[in-house]
Amino acid sequence: MPDSYGRLTFHKSIGILLLLLYFLCCFGPLRLEFDSIRYFAISDCLEHGCAPGSRAANDFLPHGYPDLLFLLSKIGLQNSFCIAFINGCYLLCGLYFVQQILKPGHPYFFFVIILLHWTVIKLFAYPLSEMQYLFFSSASLYFYSKFHHDKRWRSFSLAVFLAIPAMLTRSIGIALFIALFLGLVWDNRGTITDKQNRAGVLVVAILLITAAIFGLSRITEWNHYAKFLFKNNVTSGHILSVLSMHLKEWGQLFLNIPIGKVEGYFPKVVASIIFLVAGIAGLIWFICSLIRQRSEASSVVIIYMIVYSVIIFNWPYSDPRFWLPVLPFVICIILKSAMNKLKPAKIVFVCLYIVMGVSALSYSLYTQFNKEAFARNQAKGIFRNEYEMYFFGKTMSDTASRVDAYVLDVLNRTGKSRP
Repeated sequence: MPDSYGRLTFHKSIGILLLLLYFLCCFGPLRLEFDSIRYFAISDCLEHGCAPGSRAANDFLPHGYPDLLFLLSKIGLQNSFCIAFINGCYLLCGLYFVQQILKPGHPYFFFVIILLHWTVIKLFAYPLSEMQYLFFSSASLYFYSKFHHDKRWRSFSLAVFLAIPAMLTRSIGIALFIALFLGLVWDNRGTITDKQNRAGVLVVAILLITAAIFGLSRITEWNHYAKFLFKNNVTSGHILSVLSMHLKEWGQLFLNIPIGKVEGYFPKVVASIIFLVAGIAGLIWFICSLIRQRSEASSVVIIYMIVYSVIIFNWPYSDPRFWLPVLPFVICIILKSAMNKLKPAKIVFVCLYIVMGVSALSYSLYTQFNKEAFARNQAKGIFRNEYEMYFFGKTMSDTASRVDAYVLDVLNRTGKSRP
């Protein structure tokens, strides 16, 4: 008992420390990447109108996150601190819902492990949709899990209601509607054949399908994806290439380090093989853990993760952040399985994972307080000229030839009113 209490107190203390460090990161300059600018452009269109030929006139990204930026602008809080702080709140609430659904035996350790993952450290302060989607999707799954136990349709209605903003935030939210419908069918497979239940199930199915169609009709990203597939005439070679690409993303998630940090120390081919093998190993470990936990894991979560994974494994673009909304579920399921039987190899792996996480957080804090390093390294330096103009009033490189006025405007407006 004392040993267990001591571990609990230690995990709590580390969790509080990490929260303080995350809060400190909220005071840094706005961290931009390419999609962030697209979101700001869509938000500006919502606020000021969208001129033909403007950045957002034909952008296919969903409007869920730009709606938040638009609201923050309207109330005078569209600044880097508020954006990062709100993302942090989304993250914490999302993690709460995940641990309520899956009930990890060591909730504070799960919390610490998630906060030490490089994708979470990197993306929580970005003006991107991942944290917002994590919140709405995990909340939707949480209320379905409540419905599974209390059989109250109010809980199911909340699950469907929360799935709508999730899909309007990220188009992959369609996976939620599929999971809610299939989960309902699976959990009630013994009673669906009863005549007295058929009408209710039919009504629910129609409502779910209608909501999904309505959401998809508002999102043009699916049309863009379909055009991409037809244009590129998908072949077996293309499928293997996309599969390999996403397995390497799993390798980056599993090893807790981006591939770009390793490619400088190994030939590119070697680094690619390392992450591909790690990705396959990580995916197999997760599947085995899921099989062991299948009696405890909610059926709707299993269905959701299968549908989500099938969609992402077919997505023609590569970015580990695509997996962030399901990362807490993956880690929680692996932890629950691994903690039942600790082995030296697992302990070593967790230690290396923590070292990588601490390094990522330290690097994030370092760049936050070092403007030159921030401008040089943020988003691989694609906005270096704009950041240097924002920080120093001039570009630091003699070869600088162009400064994007719109990016500079975003930095200026989000930096003026922050604490």
